[in-house]
Amino acid sequence: ERKIRTAPATRGLLFNGHPKMIGEARLAAGWLKRYRRSDPIVVYLHITGAETVRRAAKRGREDDGRRALMNRRAYYRKEVAQVVRFFRKQYRFARISGMGTEAAVAARIDAAIKAMLPA
Repeated sequence: ERKIRTAPATRGLLFNGHPKMIGEARLAAGWLKRYRRSDPIVVYLHITGAETVRRAAKRGREDDGRRALMNRRAYYRKEVAQVVRFFRKQYRFARISGMGTEAAVAARIDAAIKAMLPA
């Protein structure tokens, strides 16, 4: 809440990977409204399950094993998908492919945001 409250009104806010639970999403939506930031643009990056596994393997973390990835996928289906649906109904929303190079993904994000801004 503090970050939303104290950020200059002339500056945007970026939430990276948060909120992940519907209760958190509702809280964040309330704070955005309270601090007059009630017209956000939500950009949802989507990658395939196979790409998730490939990227996790590249990180080499111990907690990125098959079982952990399956648990995260189940968590996503239960929790994060609700957040995506909530934000899709509440705000301007773009589902962007996170596949490809960083430059290609950034270009898609930029184009989607520009398309949602007033002319």
